[in-house]
Amino acid sequence: ANKGEGVRQVLYNVHLPPSTKPQLQAIVLGVQKDERLLWDVARESGILNKIPPSMLLPDDKMLLVLLYETLLGSRRVRGTTELVAFVKEHKASLQQTLASLRKS
Repeated sequence: ANKGEGVRQVLYNVHLPPSTKPQLQAIVLGVQKDERLLWDVARESGILNKIPPSMLLPDDKMLLVLLYETLLGSRRVRGTTELVAFVKEHKASLQQTLASLRKS
């Protein structure tokens, strides 16, 4: 992406079927908007200490996307990676943590 180019512009220049672009935009912008909350949930729930570092390679952005989809997006996580299985396994505690953070 060129410096100063907006996220939406970058997303619409990605070569994907047009029907998938609105969903992709919703996820990316949602993660961007709620990144701090998602990290707070991950930290408070304790999953950050349980995730093997190898699951966060090459970076931790996939974890953010999965947390967003699990807690705030579609609430349905799709995929077959170890990280997807890990997030699904901890979904209940993540949801409880989100609820308690929202109350406080």
